[in-house]
Amino acid sequence: MRSTARYVSRPGARRIASLVAVVVVALISAGCVSGPLATAPPPGPPIVYGDSNLGLSQEYLDPGAIVRWIGNSEMCDFFAKMRVDAQSRPRAVVLAFTGATYSPCAHDVPRYNAYLRDYKKARAIFPATTKVYVVLPSPTRFPAQLLLAAASNVDVYRAAIDTGLPRLDAWSPLGGKRAPYTDWDGIHLTPEGRRIYAGVLSRAW
Repeated sequence: MRSTARYVSRPGARRIASLVAVVVVALISAGCVSGPLATAPPPGPPIVYGDSNLGLSQEYLDPGAIVRWIGNSEMCDFFAKMRVDAQSRPRAVVLAFTGATYSPCAHDVPRYNAYLRDYKKARAIFPATTKVYVVLPSPTRFPAQLLLAAASNVDVYRAAIDTGLPRLDAWSPLGGKRAPYTDWDGIHLTPEGRRIYAGVLSRAW
């Protein structure tokens, strides 16, 4: 019986292989191929966002992270900067906020709702490859209500938990509701509190 199989001559096979190579190179150049053929750039360094307690604790953080803080701030104050930072694909992001709601973007709803909403908005800004941590906050006490929404920031603590995001627990080692490591204002950390806080945040990298 005569075989009906068709064979490609060696010159034809070489022409096909050359054509495939040209197509693959073109796809890589156009950004259409990922994985082994087109290696993604390495992730950027960790970034920590926070308020004045982060600023006070910065000197005790382990090296290797970018630190961004503004006194009396909430996450929404950083959204524009976060969108720029997200382009570096940071390997980790830490959201370290105590409970301020001074900004118009943060006091349109009760503090629990504002923090729960803005933790989630911050998470959505960064790529899925970035691990975003919420910090169970450094606790506050009387007379914090003179500057914040309430003496205790247990509502911020609950909002952080309710996000379902990875957590760094600063609340427990800083004494919980008793807040023994806060200064006279019931908000800002004592030197020992700053060291404890920085140790917790540094676990992210």
